[in-house]
Amino acid sequence: MIYKKILKIALAALIALALVVPYAALADNIKVTINGNNVAFDQPPVIVDGRTLVPLRAIFEAMGCTVLWDGTSQIASVATKFGMMTFGIGSNYISYRNENEDRSVFADVPPQIIGGRTMVPVRAIAECTGYNVSWDGDTRTVVITGDIEGLSTPHADIPGYYNGTQTPDFGACLGIPLANHATDSEYTYNGVTGHNVSDYIETYLVSAGFLIDDEFEAFGMFVFMLSNEKTLESVKVSYFKSDKTLIITLIKG
Repeated sequence: MIYKKILKIALAALIALALVVPYAALADNIKVTINGNNVAFDQPPVIVDGRTLVPLRAIFEAMGCTVLWDGTSQIASVATKFGMMTFGIGSNYISYRNENEDRSVFADVPPQIIGGRTMVPVRAIAECTGYNVSWDGDTRTVVITGDIEGLSTPHADIPGYYNGTQTPDFGACLGIPLANHATDSEYTYNGVTGHNVSDYIETYLVSAGFLIDDEFEAFGMFVFMLSNEKTLESVKVSYFKSDKTLIITLIKG
């Protein structure tokens, strides 16, 4: 009986090892550069739900930021020259605040502890600071370029909630860059698929407390009217299927 128990434990360990090794090998091949300079990590990047996660301290210190870690609450605070960002283990919301702002940024994969290091989604945290992020598939490199900026920069392509409202930014949720910001209340995105629209409304707007008041199709345009009773905000999402253009309009008053 004891022999059989040992055999079962050994087999379970071998199966677990077989599952872990290919994943680690895949992650170990990923590199990250900031303005052409390689970022060194003691814990290699990993992929979770299609997102590349990197050690929080290493990536932010490479950006010139100061990182503070509270092991009791499992919260990391990152001080930039524009304000303070806060990351909580398991939380999808990155808090950002300075003397003028106090808001949240959504990350679809939350920070988590892997290999004794706090790992964060590199695209979300890089774009939160104003950097541009791209992926070089040939070299398996996350390419970060630009410079750190404040989240309140008016027309910067920085994800988060729209300035002055709690309506989530479409780009923050799904990684699609802002094409046009013509007014304070209208935002345009190009190359959007119907799946993106569905994810944005059902996953992000609804989770943020918005309710769908009406939805209809007219002349090839899909329109969704949503409201948030708590914040008394309304938003109109117009999607043109023919040219994959999405327009988000904040309705005031």
